[in-house]
Amino acid sequence: MDEATLPGSTGTTERVRSRPVFLTTLCLFSFIYFGLLSILFLFAIVYSGSITGVLDQYGHKEIYSSMNIRIVFAAGFVLNIAGFTGSVLLWKLRKTGYYLVAGVCAVFAVFLAFRPDVAWISTSIYILLLGFFGIFFKQYH
Repeated sequence: MDEATLPGSTGTTERVRSRPVFLTTLCLFSFIYFGLLSILFLFAIVYSGSITGVLDQYGHKEIYSSMNIRIVFAAGFVLNIAGFTGSVLLWKLRKTGYYLVAGVCAVFAVFLAFRPDVAWISTSIYILLLGFFGIFFKQYH
């Protein structure tokens, strides 16, 4: 079974659920994925002036302002931090973590699905994360 009884320090027994190996692997992947993307978005916020300069040189100047670029990067940073936080909660087998990761994955998947310049693999990563974490939904508490 997935549950074992351990004696507590107060003489009562507590139910401890063990995390399946596949869920552990998914959590580790999502730690790395959301963590690295958070760091990249943070660097993008810091260096948004350089990015805006490149976009001004090669794109339409009226579309890409420095403030618009910072807002997009800040939103990406916040979403990825939320995904990382959800992964930590999933590591602890919390349903709140699943809802948080599901929301982040849904937002990214919908946003990327309607972008014609984005590769399908980016969208499928978020959809697969959502589905794979959903497999273990009954084990979260």
